[in-house]
Amino acid sequence: MSQSIPTSISSPEAVAPRDPAPQNEGHVPLTALCDIALHAWRLQRRMTDRTTKEVKEEHRPLARHVTAILDTLERVGLTLRDRETEAYDYGLPEKVVAAERSAAVSRETVLETIRPTLFFRNQIVKAGEIIIALPLEPSSDSIR
Repeated sequence: MSQSIPTSISSPEAVAPRDPAPQNEGHVPLTALCDIALHAWRLQRRMTDRTTKEVKEEHRPLARHVTAILDTLERVGLTLRDRETEAYDYGLPEKVVAAERSAAVSRETVLETIRPTLFFRNQIVKAGEIIIALPLEPSSDSIR
């Protein structure tokens, strides 16, 4: 049984817009929450050292706030999935925007996440975009 994904989230504590005639009073558009999640994810990536995965020293005071934003979104059911460094499977929902041959990998691997996949209550809201690394020599496991 498939569930439909709502286009907004009802919240009793939702702040009414300043528009005197709100069209969707008491609801936060799901697209707005997705935008917030994407911007928080991008900010978190910029604040983190790509090699060590640690927060850069100059960003430590802000890092907990970005984490809190993502945690709050997760509590209402919006999560994101960044597959960077994971093995790539051709059945994944992410759109491959580029593929590069690399001696550093022995099988298809997600080299970089351009945009994470967004889920609302475990259903895909927006598929992510990735760059994958391919081994120099095609393996027997590769699908052609």
